[in-house]
Amino acid sequence: MKIKNNLMKKSFVIIIVLNILSIFNILFFCVDLLPQIIEKINKPNYLSSTNNNQVESKLVQASFEMFSSTKMHMPWARPNNFIDKIRALRLDETTRIYNFPRAYLALGLIKYGNKFDSTLVQKVIPVFDDYYLNGEELAFKFEYVDQVPLGFAALELYKITGNSKYKKMANIIYGKLRTMVTKHGKYSIILYRDHQDDLFVDAIGMVCPFLMEYGLQFKNREAIQLAESELEFFMTYGLDGKDALPFHAIDLKLEKGLGPNNWGRGMGWYMLALESVMSNLNSELDTVMFMEQNKLSFLKNIKNLKDSTLYTEFPGTSKGFDSSTSTMLMYGSNVLEPGTYTIDSILTIFKPFIKENGILDRCSGDAFGVDKYSLEFGESELSQGMILMLLSTTSSNKALTR
Repeated sequence: MKIKNNLMKKSFVIIIVLNILSIFNILFFCVDLLPQIIEKINKPNYLSSTNNNQVESKLVQASFEMFSSTKMHMPWARPNNFIDKIRALRLDETTRIYNFPRAYLALGLIKYGNKFDSTLVQKVIPVFDDYYLNGEELAFKFEYVDQVPLGFAALELYKITGNSKYKKMANIIYGKLRTMVTKHGKYSIILYRDHQDDLFVDAIGMVCPFLMEYGLQFKNREAIQLAESELEFFMTYGLDGKDALPFHAIDLKLEKGLGPNNWGRGMGWYMLALESVMSNLNSELDTVMFMEQNKLSFLKNIKNLKDSTLYTEFPGTSKGFDSSTSTMLMYGSNVLEPGTYTIDSILTIFKPFIKENGILDRCSGDAFGVDKYSLEFGESELSQGMILMLLSTTSSNKALTR
């Protein structure tokens, strides 16, 4: 009887172990192998030979559908191993709606709609309000610099509608930013995260455009000076002296650049700060000359780093189109040097990478630190919004038929 009981116990343990191994194998297949298999089977078709008007129409429609959905597209930091991939499944996508990729999608839709399609703006407004406003209060807790571009979108909506709730939203975000200001010598700066000893280039790209627009709309000199100070500080300590290209970050203690000076999206963040401040610069003469010289050097050097008509993840040293780098740099170029790109040239350049469903492909995933860059490329709210912002910088729209 004792022997029989022992055999039953061992059999039970073996069955449990086999079941656990089976579950593990199924998880491994679903999480690690299945996405790669699906990706290889379902290779997307692109709009390379499609008429530009149709490409534009599909692009705009897809952008609105992306904004209306709670699904997130941006490739975030790539998990390093199977366990990390399992953990990533539990990430709360709802909180990502308040992060910068979705904010730039909102901004792109609003700017494009304001320029070319007022009906689109009216469709975007209720979705924006539902996500980001609770009456006249924020529907989310403002914690990070990544959320600041939502304030920029609110400023654009206030400019269009005159509705005070958008002004109040911008006021709340500006008030929060003021509490995040830190002094470094003569400079007032806002860090990417309060606890960091580095200033990331991401921060200046997200903060400066909002501060400049806020200052200009409401005649707030303090906001404008803060934007100028943030950019001037980065120009002083965060650029490669030879090429005026931005490093990924500045070590505040050593006052020197960290990381590569050709990370594509870092160049894009720098460009967003550059175009916003330099388009409206009103500072001391010496500061103006210093910043203007750096602007001209940067614009000259990024032209030399193009891979044909586009930019890669690391311009000059890598191959493979990156839609975030390309849209951000081209947007800034068209603001600072109007007419560089026409609506037709933009659509012709990008349509080989726009899927049949209207979504721009090949955006590099979110970086997760200096020298820690994603290997993932895919769809993204960031590049989808930025291409609409780029189109909004063109002087005329070659008639969409709606």
